[in-house]
Amino acid sequence: MIQTVSLKHVEKELRKLQPHLLRKFRRWKDHPLAGKRKGQRAISLNGPWRAIYVITKDTIEFLDVLEVTPHDY
Repeated sequence: MIQTVSLKHVEKELRKLQPHLLRKFRRWKDHPLAGKRKGQRAISLNGPWRAIYVITKDTIEFLDVLEVTPHDY
């Protein structure tokens, strides 16, 4: 599993995407987290699944993929 990705690499790969995939990627909802995960961000993958990551300088480091249910709130 890839844990750290260069932002420069991501930008290069985004230029290769077909227009409909690029639009889908840009609609991807991400948001900052709070509490014990302050400083981290999350993106919705599918249904209750979330990917947790941090951005540092010019890299994205994925920390976790987890299932979030209403009982977690």
